[in-house]
Amino acid sequence: MQIKKIHIDAFGGLRDCDFELTEGLNIIEGENESGKSSLAMFIKFAFYGLSGRGLGGAVSERRRYVNWETGSAQGYLVAECGGRDYRVSRELYVSGDEENEAFRERVSVTLEETGEKVFSGQVPGEALLKMPETMFLNSVFVRQIGDIAIDGTGMNEAIENILYSGDEQLSTRRALEKLDKSRKVLLHKNGNGGLIYEKRREISRLTEELSMAREKNAAVIDLEEQIADSSRLITGREREASKVTELLSAADKIKALEKLADIETLEEEAEKLETLLATYPQPAEVEKDAEELRRISLRRSDIEMRLKSIRMNITALSATLPPRMTEEEKERDRADVMAADKATAAKKTYLAVSIVTMILAVFSGFAAFFMRGVDMNITYVAIAAAAVMFILSIVFIALDMRAISRLNRLLLKWNAVDTADIARAVEAKIEENYQLHCENSEIFRLKTEEEKAERERSEIISSQRILAAKYTEDEPDTDMMGEKALSKTADIVKDIASYTVDIRTVRGKLSVMGKVGPEERARIRREATDVFESEIGDKAANITRDERMKAERDRGFYLSTAEAQRKKHTELEKRLAAMSADFTPPADISYKLETASAELSKMEKRLGAINGAMKAITAASENLRRSLMPRVVSEAGVMLSEFTEGRHSGIGVDSDFVLTYAPGGYTREADFMSQGTRDASYVSLRQALMRVLFAGDPPPAVFDESFARIDARRLKKILTVLASDDANQSIVFTCRTLEGESAPQAANCIKL
Repeated sequence: MQIKKIHIDAFGGLRDCDFELTEGLNIIEGENESGKSSLAMFIKFAFYGLSGRGLGGAVSERRRYVNWETGSAQGYLVAECGGRDYRVSRELYVSGDEENEAFRERVSVTLEETGEKVFSGQVPGEALLKMPETMFLNSVFVRQIGDIAIDGTGMNEAIENILYSGDEQLSTRRALEKLDKSRKVLLHKNGNGGLIYEKRREISRLTEELSMAREKNAAVIDLEEQIADSSRLITGREREASKVTELLSAADKIKALEKLADIETLEEEAEKLETLLATYPQPAEVEKDAEELRRISLRRSDIEMRLKSIRMNITALSATLPPRMTEEEKERDRADVMAADKATAAKKTYLAVSIVTMILAVFSGFAAFFMRGVDMNITYVAIAAAAVMFILSIVFIALDMRAISRLNRLLLKWNAVDTADIARAVEAKIEENYQLHCENSEIFRLKTEEEKAERERSEIISSQRILAAKYTEDEPDTDMMGEKALSKTADIVKDIASYTVDIRTVRGKLSVMGKVGPEERARIRREATDVFESEIGDKAANITRDERMKAERDRGFYLSTAEAQRKKHTELEKRLAAMSADFTPPADISYKLETASAELSKMEKRLGAINGAMKAITAASENLRRSLMPRVVSEAGVMLSEFTEGRHSGIGVDSDFVLTYAPGGYTREADFMSQGTRDASYVSLRQALMRVLFAGDPPPAVFDESFARIDARRLKKILTVLASDDANQSIVFTCRTLEGESAPQAANCIKL
């Protein structure tokens, strides 16, 4: 098997990288922190994923190799296996801190040529490399060696499982452990423990118990017969007592039915009274309404007396006050002022005009007198003008006298001296009338109180009628309606009190008779019906007092004799119990003995099968180890001899894969080797394991800085050996140029 291509989207410090690998030796060279270890770890990530646990406080693989920028680790590699190319893709997303880590992972294996998904639900490394992660890390994946050794226990078990069963998950060691546990459960090695040992002791004990049980069996049988006779006597007495009890119980059930009838009669009466009482209002409400009617009546009387007093005051005050002037009256009075002004103005005008016309008449007369001898025509005109002027003067004097007469009448009406005095008199009259009838006047205040009192009286009458309507028919006379309502409230209170007393009396009787629920009533009727339909129904219904007393005495006798016999019966049972405390019927013991013998036979057969299986598996496992370890040691020795140019031609490997060597004939652990030799030894051991375990299609070997402590000469030998093995792919990661310089020309060198 070989890896042909690696593509990394994000892993550690690597982003968007592609690497083409060839068969044989591949050397990937890069400076420290250039991503070599990340690339090497990506191979392990693709096949097996990353661990989420950090050892000794170290950061876990998952958090170490998830790319900080993307928060993910993802990519794929293409590997050839069995002549087919497989693409192994894996994506890992991590969020949260180390304590509250959350992750999501997807992995798939597809055929490169068709894209078909294969190995669903399997670990890609186990499906393609045919090895678990532990073996991968201890064989083909070699990191900086330092003090790291191979996990002997895990490797032993995995190798043995693969070679023995073909599946590393089927553990022969675990199978032997389970078989050994099963053997111990059945029988200890010393024979003094286990299920078989206990079963043998049980059979011996049962054999002895069977012999003793047969001796006690006769005495037990006699005692059991006495107990049976006692049981029959007790049963007879209890049967007779049961008959009498049945009769008394039937009579009690009939009596209970009669009591129930009385209770239901009282309940019906109480229900009728309560229904009737429910039609009445609450007493407190009636009392409250009656008190309210009386209070309203008093308020109405008070308000009517106050209203009468107000009206009397208004009447008395109105007799002394002038009526309130209307706007028309005010306008008429103000018209007198205007008329006086007009008369005064007309008087002056008419007087002036009459004087002027009189003067003109005189001038015209003098003109006519002086012009009579000069020109008669002018004389005639002057005479006509004098006549006209004189007539006009007379007319205007008449008009003036008329205006004076009108003015004098107005002055007389208002008792005034002049027009201004009339104006003052008119305004004084209007102001005085306003003051007598304004909001601050007494008449206005009285009328306001009258209106308020009238409204209050109307409201009181309305309330009185509404409240009274609850208890009497509507009537025109409110006082009579209120009186009838008060009388009705008194009657209602008396009726409520009477019904309340009657209800309390009936409820008192019911409380004495006891409360009976619906289920209890149904049971009483059902039981009474059953009694009437039974054979003793008539007898129970017609039982007399004397007959009942005799039945109770008989029941007492039967019960007392049964109780006395029961005490004797108890004594017999105690004797039987004491005798039976350590006694088991022979048949039971015989059955247990047969069952125990059959179980012992099965256990012994199972023990034989387990011992045979353990012997076969142990022999097969030992033969496998004897055949495997020499091959691993031989292969590792040949490789180490090539790596060290023959200086170390042989090494030893114990069952836990710990290296030893024997310089000067003494066996020494690998710790006595130089660091370079010890590293070369572990490389040879890992390669030997891989060649022995995977001879057909070995997986690629990964070396991450594994040759850092090996000198140049040995390094060249190791690289030459790795490059010469075309069937095995090797991938070497290094920060030095030495590996590339020491490698054969056929090696594929990649620089990061």
